[in-house]
Amino acid sequence: MKILYTLTLMILSLTFCDARETYIVFGSGGGFTGQVTAFKLYKNGKILKGTGKAEVTYHEYAKLKKSVAKNVFNELNNENFVSFREPGNMYYFISYTYKKKEVNYTWGASSFDPPELLQGIFHRLMSEVSALKFRKIK
Repeated sequence: MKILYTLTLMILSLTFCDARETYIVFGSGGGFTGQVTAFKLYKNGKILKGTGKAEVTYHEYAKLKKSVAKNVFNELNNENFVSFREPGNMYYFISYTYKKKEVNYTWGASSFDPPELLQGIFHRLMSEVSALKFRKIK
């Protein structure tokens, strides 16, 4: 139930964003605590890091190379993935808006294998953010 509530809030946050603010939200959550760690990546490379259970609060920021951000946006926009929701106890997600259409991927169920390309994008993003030094938002 907490998972669905969290995912619904993330989807709503994408719905009400300014059209000029294009971003990708990705991260992971679940487990015993239900804690979610989310990253919000903007096209210009700005990235926010947040945590929460029912609602994610962004409390840190960093800067990713603009070329890396642009490549991720291009990769996601060039694919024709269909949104899916297959969470497990621990789950992973990528959400974004493309041509005014919300696209949401959530996986983690042991009975579901997400597209390899999407997993590759996710792992690349997580690798990039793990190398960043985040600063507190004042």
